[in-house]
Amino acid sequence: MPLLRFFALLTLVAALAAGVARPAAAQSANVTHVYDVMALTTRTSNDPGPVLGFDEPSAYIPDTPQGEDGGHGITTDALAELLRTNVDPEGWEGEQHISVRDAAIVVSAPPEVQAKIAALLAWLRAKQASLITLEVSEYQGPASAAETVLGGGSVLDPERASALARAPWRRTRAARVVAYSGQRLHVARVEDTSYLSDYDIEVAEAAHGFDPDVRTLPTGSVVDATAVIADGGHAVLVELRDTTYAPVLPMVTFETGLRTMSDKLLSPVELPRTQARRLRGGLWIPAGGQAIAGATRDGDDLRVVVVRHVHKPVALPAPPAGDGKRMMRIFDTRYSLFTAADFAPPRLRGSLGSSGGGGVGGAIFSTGDEGTRLSPDALVEVVKHDVDEDSWHNDRNRISIIGGQLVVHQTSEAIALLDAYLAKLERFRSLSLFVRSQVLEAADLATEEQLLAHVGSALSPGDKAALLERIAAGTGLAAVSDTSTAALPGQKVFTAAYRSDSYVKDYDIEIATKTSMLDPEIAAFRHGVVCSVRPTMIQADGQVMLELILEEQALVETSVREVGDGIKLMAPALAGGQRIVRVVLAEGGTTLVDLGNRRFARIEVHVSREAKKAGSDK
Repeated sequence: MPLLRFFALLTLVAALAAGVARPAAAQSANVTHVYDVMALTTRTSNDPGPVLGFDEPSAYIPDTPQGEDGGHGITTDALAELLRTNVDPEGWEGEQHISVRDAAIVVSAPPEVQAKIAALLAWLRAKQASLITLEVSEYQGPASAAETVLGGGSVLDPERASALARAPWRRTRAARVVAYSGQRLHVARVEDTSYLSDYDIEVAEAAHGFDPDVRTLPTGSVVDATAVIADGGHAVLVELRDTTYAPVLPMVTFETGLRTMSDKLLSPVELPRTQARRLRGGLWIPAGGQAIAGATRDGDDLRVVVVRHVHKPVALPAPPAGDGKRMMRIFDTRYSLFTAADFAPPRLRGSLGSSGGGGVGGAIFSTGDEGTRLSPDALVEVVKHDVDEDSWHNDRNRISIIGGQLVVHQTSEAIALLDAYLAKLERFRSLSLFVRSQVLEAADLATEEQLLAHVGSALSPGDKAALLERIAAGTGLAAVSDTSTAALPGQKVFTAAYRSDSYVKDYDIEIATKTSMLDPEIAAFRHGVVCSVRPTMIQADGQVMLELILEEQALVETSVREVGDGIKLMAPALAGGQRIVRVVLAEGGTTLVDLGNRRFARIEVHVSREAKKAGSDK
């Protein structure tokens, strides 16, 4: 036996020395396939809603986020690089080849590689074809029943959802928005009304004329939403712009007293008035759930805007397999990277005297701050640092991000760690805050002193219950306004309910050689209530820090003044104020803030979040 082994060893050495090697496994010949990738590379365009009313800029919605790219998509070259680096990456150094032809990718590779490419593209198509359906509804009910629906977080539990679905509540408006994840779309119902706004004065050497200025007043409703869905479809984040403008009828007509050269009075100008309700907020909604986006009081009624996620599960094909030792996984990280826009609310103070149609709105908060954003490149670096850090030194382990999709080529153990890490990051994003501000007015000094005793501290459950009983009974205490807004952590949002009135403010004098004429100047002012807030979670102890600005303005009267020779103008008088409030509250907490003049703000904050999973530490 030792001799036989010796001769066998000699034979093997001789064969190797002669260059005779064991034959390799047969390699399949290359075949060429053309893949149509237009569905993957076509950009999904954003479509912001139109502007309503007569006192807003006549372009697009002014709170469009800065730097918005107008759509989402992946380029054909980026898709080809994705295939090259993640499907048989070593093979492309030889005779395998990928090229781009317009909206197609041409691949020359063995059939087994083509099968992997086809599977990956099919998975990407199915992933991208997933749509998000949101139903936005407005409910109206008595303000006295507000606690039944607003006394909790933004996400509606079955009890509060059931209360909204029955009397005394009724649904007054509904719209559905269907979009791709991350796409901004709108649904609008708009009615245009023409009116005689003004006269343009034409003055010549010894003559003058009047050119009627007929404008259009757009009113109606616009639901404008952007939503992203979590990887796995368990929740959505929503950025909502909800707007309604209703005309206040009949339209006011005003005799200016201007006369033609033949001494005939000009026809009266028409002065539109609109009632606006504007909501800008952010929401987290569990799959198939409902959440309150905001609410405003309208006289004795309360209007509540609710967003429902119409859940339609989509069965995705199995993710493409790896190369045996390694797996390729694609994680949709747009949910974790999503940062809702900050919204600058309209101003009520200072609106008096602003010219209609010239954009009388302004910013209470600075408009340049869009909140903290985790960039895609930063996410890649964070993952490489936090998830199996040493493994990324191996060139075969790769990670990249394309169009919000995190593409990873790693071992099964590292993929499992990354899956848990990204799920934890999604849970961190899966919450929204709900802030309610109710302005109360004390009827007498005794009530004022009782409320002052609670200012600056959180109300106990007993004190809160007693306060709600007094508000409901109207014993020395009345609710003046009631606004609620949902927001994502750190986001600036607002709820506004106000009326815009146009009026003849002044006259410009047009002078020629032998004649002169007065040119009416039409302006607008606003009166109502605006509540803007930025809530921020204090992670150390679960409390919420609020920066809230409450602004109120009321119309006292509008008088008509004659300035000579029958020429008339209008002089509105407004009264109101603005208060900046900064408080820290525990989740579900309530506090009182002194606004002065026997007025107080009852501020309440709730947090809705994803339920903890069994065995989870977060």
